[in-house]
Amino acid sequence: MRNNQQQKIGITTGFRDIDLMTQGLCVGNLLVLAGRPCMKQTVFAMNIAEHVAVSEKLPVAVFLLEKDEGQTASRIVNDIGLQDQVDLNNETSHDKQEQSLHGLIKHSGPNDLHLLETHGLSVSALRAHLQQLLQQCGPLGLIVLDRLQLMSNTPPLNEAGNTSDLCCLTQALKLVAMEFQCPLLVLSDLPERIETRTYKRPTTKDLRAWGNIDQIADVIFFIYRDDCYNKNTFNPGIIEITVIKKASGIAGKVRFAFEPSPTQRFLTLSSETDDY
Repeated sequence: MRNNQQQKIGITTGFRDIDLMTQGLCVGNLLVLAGRPCMKQTVFAMNIAEHVAVSEKLPVAVFLLEKDEGQTASRIVNDIGLQDQVDLNNETSHDKQEQSLHGLIKHSGPNDLHLLETHGLSVSALRAHLQQLLQQCGPLGLIVLDRLQLMSNTPPLNEAGNTSDLCCLTQALKLVAMEFQCPLLVLSDLPERIETRTYKRPTTKDLRAWGNIDQIADVIFFIYRDDCYNKNTFNPGIIEITVIKKASGIAGKVRFAFEPSPTQRFLTLSSETDDY
């Protein structure tokens, strides 16, 4: 890796190789983590959120829009020992969410991790939550949104149409990141067509099933586990994160071992980079 690529200018993720490829989590950047189900997207995002809250000592806001994913994140929070520093709020009613914002806030120090489990979050509700967090805790270190297709007023997961709505939503999230001067990591599904082909590693073309999201995002992460598809894989338990950063022209891949319960950790094994 070239010397001018090794200078970090953003917040660290806790994964050195990821930081070298992305130059860290930069202010105002929209980062998209995309993959098929069962790829441990939420766990990877929570590993980063924990690092920013604990090691970087910055407030982190995590919005979980799917109940099962929220339960997974809750277990991770318990496992990593942040119970006293996490605000866990389970709001199943959209009306309650709109009417009561104060439930999200629990300020217990500079390394707060604020976790909200809710359904159908709109961009306006997201901004309202973030504005209150900003007033309570000061500038945020990271926003995590799980996931794009579950936000309110989004179209069905249909590759044939309605891509403009998801593009507009992605653009709105980019504006949120810029407004709050904070990196925003949004998780995204990838289309089912990946399951029907021989080569199942995700590509930018797959993300374009939802429109030009790849042109809006500053950084794209693709997550892939070969053992989900191939029981005889040579890489059991290995998770690949492919990184594409448009501004620098860097593409890279980092391989992780996944340490399951109780720690739920990604452990870096190796990485490689290339210009594209």
